[in-house]
Amino acid sequence: MRRRLQALAFAIAVLAALEAVLRAMVPPEELLFSYERPNSVLMLDSDKKTYLPRPLAQDVVPDGPNYWRYRMNAAGLRADKEFPRERPAGTVRYLALGDSWIWGQTTDQSLTLEAQLETILASSLHKPVEVLDAGVPGGGAYDMLVRWRALRDRWQLDGLVLGAPKNIGRQKAVGAERAVWLGGGAPYLNLYLYLGLRRLVIPYTRSGLRDFDDATWGTALDDTMTLAKEARAAGLDVVLGMWPATRDQAIAGDPVVPYSRFSDALTPLGVRVTGARLASSACWGFEDHTHPSESGYRVLAEILAERLTTGSDPGGLRTQPRCEDVPGSGPTKPAPPRSRAQAEATRVP
Repeated sequence: MRRRLQALAFAIAVLAALEAVLRAMVPPEELLFSYERPNSVLMLDSDKKTYLPRPLAQDVVPDGPNYWRYRMNAAGLRADKEFPRERPAGTVRYLALGDSWIWGQTTDQSLTLEAQLETILASSLHKPVEVLDAGVPGGGAYDMLVRWRALRDRWQLDGLVLGAPKNIGRQKAVGAERAVWLGGGAPYLNLYLYLGLRRLVIPYTRSGLRDFDDATWGTALDDTMTLAKEARAAGLDVVLGMWPATRDQAIAGDPVVPYSRFSDALTPLGVRVTGARLASSACWGFEDHTHPSESGYRVLAEILAERLTTGSDPGGLRTQPRCEDVPGSGPTKPAPPRSRAQAEATRVP
């Protein structure tokens, strides 16, 4: 018995020493899930067991040498201002729903898909345009549906801009009981050893796009169709943009996301479907190869604007315009990346 107690005491001492070393050497934010960080863009809704953008959060974030700023307004939109319910006279207003691509991961506040789409549409329509960014990083198709139902009566709208529901792992996690949200994994405990182990294990609890059967894509399509039907019934214009999930898939010509399946199902509902292949490194982040560069978002904005204003589209994932030929920086373009000082200079109090 005495030896067991001695062994237990020794083990506790070793673990305590490891805990002390970790606390001294590892920044706590490296061990936390995004929604656990106090100034993170995400927070956990404990009642609904889902993620929501954190109102008024803002930060400057690096993507390799390129720094970008985000800020959320009080309504949980990525914006530096608030929007009244009534749209200003003569203004066209869209609500954008989707995941981190719609939210604008890796790009500055002024160069998100929505910001660039506003500029292009305003020039084409010769009137003011607002595109409200209601993206949820990490969200799936069901998150888009829930977000739509929470926000659809909050503002006067003319239409919706939807992003491809690529986070099929999130959709799978919700499963057949999509009315009840699941949390993000193991809970938070203020022990660095535990947090470190949790961080090591979490990649093995998340699966890739190919690991799910056809039924999971079916639920994503069902939720997207439900959202589209409700929006169309409310008289709103709806456009859906589809694109690859990673740089390697795009360059290899293997986008994974089933464009034809979504297009065939949504077009009869009056949804305008379009997409881009983003088939060069210039289209993707400097170090983040799962999100676009500024020029990549510009390409998406241009094809969405064309679909909204002319209705024409060649079908499939488009290869034109090229990221090399549009404004915006990228890892293989001559335009210099944005410095931290440049990003910090645009902060809003």
